[in-house]
Amino acid sequence: MSEYTISDPLSIGYYFELIAQKLTLAGFTALREFSAVDSLIHHDEMIAYYRMTDCSVTASTVRRVDGLRYIEADCGFELRLFGRSCKFSDYIQFFDSCTKVFSDIVTDKEMLVVSLELGDTVQSMQLNRLQRDMHLTMRICLKEEDQ
Repeated sequence: MSEYTISDPLSIGYYFELIAQKLTLAGFTALREFSAVDSLIHHDEMIAYYRMTDCSVTASTVRRVDGLRYIEADCGFELRLFGRSCKFSDYIQFFDSCTKVFSDIVTDKEMLVVSLELGDTVQSMQLNRLQRDMHLTMRICLKEEDQ
């Protein structure tokens, strides 16, 4: 099991680290980028691909604290979860791991979850793996130095 050192909680990288930690603790190999080659390299492992899809800022959420400007933003993330490459025989383990990721994100005290959707499990015939998509929107606080 990997250990994570969480960085600055006011940066987007911090939230990437939190997501990777949740995925790893649920038994997935967390990847920021994904290709079919990754599916071959991690043949006997459950893998998860995650990325930020969008980010929106509301102008009225700017505030001043300690000489820094903090801006609240709603950021969307896509998580694509894959089971092991084993002709779809890992359904129960995959289902349990997906459920763990979902519940760990929802109950995390450091993540302000605006919405979280977990799609149905499908069979990815191309990759020979079970697949489930998760869409997460979090409200995060970004900081910017005063000019």
